[in-house]
Amino acid sequence: MELYEKGIITAKDTDGIPMKKGDSNAILSTIHKLAKQEGYGKLFKDGVAAGAKKIGRGAEEYAMSIKGLEPQPMEYRYMKPQALACVTNTRDFIDSPCDYSYGWAQSPPPVQEQLETLAEQIYGTRDAARPDKYEPAPPVVIDFENKVVAGDMVGICKYLVPMMFSFFMDVPAKIASLATGGEMSEAELMTAAQRVVTLERADHVIRGMRRKDDTMPKRLFKEPVPDGPHKGERLEKAKFDKMLDHYYALHDYDENGVPTEKAFKKFGLLEEWKVFKNKVPEARKDQEH
Repeated sequence: MELYEKGIITAKDTDGIPMKKGDSNAILSTIHKLAKQEGYGKLFKDGVAAGAKKIGRGAEEYAMSIKGLEPQPMEYRYMKPQALACVTNTRDFIDSPCDYSYGWAQSPPPVQEQLETLAEQIYGTRDAARPDKYEPAPPVVIDFENKVVAGDMVGICKYLVPMMFSFFMDVPAKIASLATGGEMSEAELMTAAQRVVTLERADHVIRGMRRKDDTMPKRLFKEPVPDGPHKGERLEKAKFDKMLDHYYALHDYDENGVPTEKAFKKFGLLEEWKVFKNKVPEARKDQEH
């Protein structure tokens, strides 16, 4: 509908159906064509980004896509930490790059006040619970990232822990201990989760992922929110890049998002490092210098 509104496509491109904004016939027809893979529905069998590329004529600039997949419907121009969590997520690329791995969003005033108080206790600053702040985001995003991965390892829903009933992993650690027959502390569970994240990132890097892929759609940096409570908000490229730099540094990745030997070594993954450095040329270069 946006492409139609911009004049990039016409009804000829959509089987004679005018893609007028909000038109119920256009919406329902598109749903059926996508589901049955008929007509213009075939364009999007591999997602919005692939469909936009087939259309051409500048359609790619309008596709809301991260690493070739559609993000969750959030206002990332306002939710800066969620934007960082989304572009760096290594976990859920089956259906979306953004799987709520960062759990704090703006809440009603009484709840927001409680979250900010809790954030100050855990992270040392109330801003850690603010969705519109860049600077405190990286350590918080990494903390949630590890907690969500730990939850996956144990087999619990991330909406229960760490997003709703508790931000702490003492109960999941107890579950892991009961399931394995060995004692595992909360700290040990989090270390195991960090090990998983490191290996997942390494796997993606081997497959070609680099810093250039860890970004939001260009339009979110250029176009401010047009209306509503977050009117005027947008992602600022320089601040976003600085936030990404901080995230990489905390993970011991290089400036291009490639895990360094230190990232592997601190989690006892030296054998995995040997495999990784032989598959990623810049990793060998990093070691040599």
